[in-house]
Amino acid sequence: MGEPAHNLDNVLTTIKRLPEISAEQDKKFNWLPCFNSILPAQGKNNPYDVLDKVLEVKEKYYNGFLHLQISSNSTDEETRSRLFGGAKVLDLESVISYINKKNITNRTVTLNFIVMKDIEVSVDKLKKMGMSGDKFAVKLIPLNHTNNADNNSLETYANYSNYEKLVQLKDEFNKAGIPTVVDAIAKCEEAGLCCGQLAQIYQ
Repeated sequence: MGEPAHNLDNVLTTIKRLPEISAEQDKKFNWLPCFNSILPAQGKNNPYDVLDKVLEVKEKYYNGFLHLQISSNSTDEETRSRLFGGAKVLDLESVISYINKKNITNRTVTLNFIVMKDIEVSVDKLKKMGMSGDKFAVKLIPLNHTNNADNNSLETYANYSNYEKLVQLKDEFNKAGIPTVVDAIAKCEEAGLCCGQLAQIYQ
């Protein structure tokens, strides 16, 4: 789908309409929409405006039950930009400072880290930036072993054989008072069936 911040109004209009859509089909769903962004610092929409508008929908339309996830991947900003293909993104310290000023109910804001070998993910850095479990949670994900990862010389920090390393990192976050979940990789993802990989393979 691409970066939703570049198509903000259409994405949020659709999210707001989800209960109407299911009602029109006489379906009863408990919606938990997700807005996942790298928060580009350049482009059509200012990243602070993106946060404001998404949080407004989260609190006003979903009683706080919208999943706002910021793709982070490293606590080193130069590395983050490199991992995002050179894109300039809102730095994590600014994200944390801004979110800390907002009213966040029910679902906290998630910082998502695809954890890679030799890529910094520092609990201490995030704590010094002001990150707390009152406003934030963390998600840790192993890196998919894909063609793109191989072509960019990226390796996962942990996976099936040493999954306990991710659990140890989760425990560091939890000891710092930050709720943290660890995802596993589905085999279909490494087979190239997810996240647009088939389109790239086909091309």
